[in-house]
Formats: sequence, C-alpha cells, structure tokens
Amino acid sequence: MTQQIKLELVNEYGKPSLLLTLDGRTAALAAEELDELIEVLGVVRADLTPAPEQTVSKAERYAVETNTEWHVHQNPLFDGVLLFLRHSGFGWTGFGLPSEQMDLFMEATTPPSEWKDNGTRN
Repeated sequence: MTQQIKLELVNEYGKPSLLLTLDGRTAALAAEELDELIEVLGVVRADLTPAPEQTVSKAERYAVETNTEWHVHQNPLFDGVLLFLRHSGFGWTGFGLPSEQMDLFMEATTPPSEWKDNGTRN
C-alpha cells in the first residue's frame, strides 16, 4: 500500500523547518533533524533495488553545485585519497579514490590548454 507524503516548508516562530505529513501524522523537522533524516535515507537507499544508475544521463536533472568546497585527505591505511565534496543541501560527502582511479580522475580533469596539438591529453 502506497502512502502519500506531504512536505511543506514553514517558518515556525521565524525559524524555517520542514513540515512532514504521513498517514495523518505531522512532524516539523529543523535543520539538524533533516540532516539526520537525509543521512539515514542515503544509507537505506544504498541497499534498495533497483540501484541508482551507474552512468550519468543527459536527460536526468541533477542537484549541481558551482564553486564547490572540497578537501582531499590522505590516509596511510588507504592506497589513494579521500575526496570530500560539500553540497549546500546535502553537506559533506566523502569518496575514497584508489590510486588507479586517481590517475583517471587527474587525466579527466586536465584542462584543454594542456592538451597536445592533436587533441589528446599530454
């Protein structure tokens, strides 16, 4: 049985929150509670099928950040780097890039100005 979820942005006492209604019950979620819900939903979604697409679709709409904050950390227990990207709505998300993926990432992000005359990367 499918239940309808109603989401509404409200300003209760001047502080914005998300009003979530499900099965006739309502809860107001502040930013901290919404962060916790988003984190739990991400963990649960990772175990559901079908899995998210493996490729980026040009027909799909994505949440895209510009001027993204990022940090790279090295860990002696991991052969690669930990890349953290910050989204204004989702917060910090970490990705472990093994050294072979780092090489591919570096190649993919080489600016065209550094390409050879034949259009290939140096």
